Amino acid sequence: MDLQLAKLILEHMFVKAYVREGFFQLLIASLIGLSVFYILKKELSKSFLTLFLLTEIFLVSLVAGERVWLYQYQFGLTQIRVWGIFFLLFLFKVIFTLLLNLKSKVNDNTTWQIYIVAFSTLIFCAGLINIDHLIATVRPPVVDGKIDVTYMANNLSWDAADLWINELKDTKTGNLEYKYNLVTNLGLYIANLENHGSTYTLNISEICNKKSTDWLSENISVSRNKKVICENYEIWMNFKRDYENTHGIPNGSCKILDKKLTIGSDGRSWINCNIQVINLPYLSNVYCENQQRHVKQTLTPYMYQNGNNGFYGTIDVLNSNDEVKVFVHTETGSNIECLPS
Repeated sequence: MDLQLAKLILEHMFVKAYVREGFFQLLIASLIGLSVFYILKKELSKSFLTLFLLTEIFLVSLVAGERVWLYQYQFGLTQIRVWGIFFLLFLFKVIFTLLLNLKSKVNDNTTWQIYIVAFSTLIFCAGLINIDHLIATVRPPVVDGKIDVTYMANNLSWDAADLWINELKDTKTGNLEYKYNLVTNLGLYIANLENHGSTYTLNISEICNKKSTDWLSENISVSRNKKVICENYEIWMNFKRDYENTHGIPNGSCKILDKKLTIGSDGRSWINCNIQVINLPYLSNVYCENQQRHVKQTLTPYMYQNGNNGFYGTIDVLNSNDEVKVFVHTETGSNIECLPS
């Protein structure tokens, strides 16, 4: 097995394409083979051919299964890989049932009943296994030799929270780079689950203080995991800040793109606040503030050049002498003033 994996790497093959190609081959062979099987099986004189087709489908399934196994062995599990394994198990059951049907061990009605029972059993087992928890705590995905935390933050549910909870129990020892990566992606993970994927309007305090209004629909596992993360969130953010200070990682900045005074035809005056945020992925609030009136206006996020995020909004002023400043408030609790450069 290790020799096969080494061969894949040495030949510079793109492993994802390798596995995907195998599954397309499996689907095509299965559709064609099973269709022909149903056409030919009624003719007893061609029973050898139908047996040959079943054998061919079985061998192709074994090859696809080997590719999936090699891939997850080296690169861990993802949701699609787990469902691929379930699909293969179901296909093996179909092939075995068809073999029994071909040998007149079961009739057509019983064959379809076996299909339904097999499919229902696999779905039931998938629910018992808790796929997201399995991926995060047993076989997490790996990219370039490192655990792919970004994938899990983007795709897994609250059932995967034990990855953060267990790995961050001790932030003083162990692989601190990996733990820093976990904390860095924690805001993204919570945002995808609670804030429609937006980290720039993520309000951790609001999420943590939100009470369930319907105890009947409350998920105990979700509530437990969310509670533990909220209780440790500040500790983990302090670890993130200390790690950045120790390793000289820039804390990020913001730059004012436009702060122009505009006077409308009705005499109303306002200032446009347009900023660019650099290397500040998790913000709880971005606003401009009138320093004379002490009035704040939250800015709206938009996608700026080169994937950087911008924020835009307006704030009313009484006269052209009013001073307006723009601030970003990070999830660690610090305020950063945006400057023209």
